[in-house]
Amino acid sequence: MCSSDLVARMRPLVLAGIGLVLGVLPLWLLVTPHPAWMVAAILGVSGAFIGLVNAPAIGFLTMRAPEAVRGKMMTALITANVVATPIAYGVTGPIIRDLGLNGLYAISAAGESVAVVVFCAATVRHLLAERAAEAAAYPATESAIGRPTTSAERIPSDSSA
Repeated sequence: MCSSDLVARMRPLVLAGIGLVLGVLPLWLLVTPHPAWMVAAILGVSGAFIGLVNAPAIGFLTMRAPEAVRGKMMTALITANVVATPIAYGVTGPIIRDLGLNGLYAISAAGESVAVVVFCAATVRHLLAERAAEAAAYPATESAIGRPTTSAERIPSDSSA
């Protein structure tokens, strides 16, 4: 199953959250020393899940910005990324010198884990707000079998009838 199949079956933010969790977990294996081939495999597994993250996350950021400032927001996002990259390279050297490569991996895994928790918390908050708005728009009704129906079970009424 490829990521396009998953996108058709899952909400994009949920897919991104799953990709982030599955992408950060292997990084914790790098805290201890491993042969180079194993490090490459671990990083490959971690990186494989980034494809599940980028499109939904960038799409979400783009659509949340008002249309009038979307271009400026994307420019600012790309600029921040371009500026942060050489800063990260400059910080990485002293960390490797002082803590070793496994220390760098530990800091990276910890930082990414915090980012995953923040992203997942924001996603849950967003999805709960959507659910509350939907519940307010479509109050629960009793079904024929005497239980409340969900919005997925309701058939939209034809307002022209």
